[in-house]
Amino acid sequence: MNFEHVTRFLPEEKVVFVMRRHPVSLVGDLTFQFILGVMPVGVYVAIGRFAPVWLTDPVIQPVLTIVASGYYLCYWLFLMLTFTDYYLDYVLITTERIVHVEQRGLFSRMVSELDISRVQDVTSDSHGIVAFVFGYGTVLVQTAGEQEKFIFEQIPHAEKVRERILDLVEEDRHRDNVKANS
Repeated sequence: MNFEHVTRFLPEEKVVFVMRRHPVSLVGDLTFQFILGVMPVGVYVAIGRFAPVWLTDPVIQPVLTIVASGYYLCYWLFLMLTFTDYYLDYVLITTERIVHVEQRGLFSRMVSELDISRVQDVTSDSHGIVAFVFGYGTVLVQTAGEQEKFIFEQIPHAEKVRERILDLVEEDRHRDNVKANS
């Protein structure tokens, strides 16, 4: 994936990893959307059982078709919004920065950057049996800057991510000490 449209990389900067929410986080949304997708079939069966004349009426049948078409148009839009929100929300960790990209609707995006040298503390947290079984959690990065906290929710392997960010912070401090002593 090309990240040049989000941020400009320094010459020595390398992408360490890219994180998205765990796919299990989509189960609730997709279950709800499955129910919404099947619901019109149930309505069609109910109409066929209790008012079968509506399905052959020259006025009501086209109206039902238009209503069902509009419903499914909105349904697919909602489904694509869910996928877009999942796919375009990510955290990019480089050797120099943490970049958090959050898609808010179709035409709004928030990009936050944090220099690795400003990281003061990193915490990982995992709540619940589902998070424990599937191995995801929340990573909280505390900084000394204007935005005090960066929160990344439902991240796979949150503990390993926390450790890797702390390693990057330590490597950055070591590089700065080497430069200062040179």
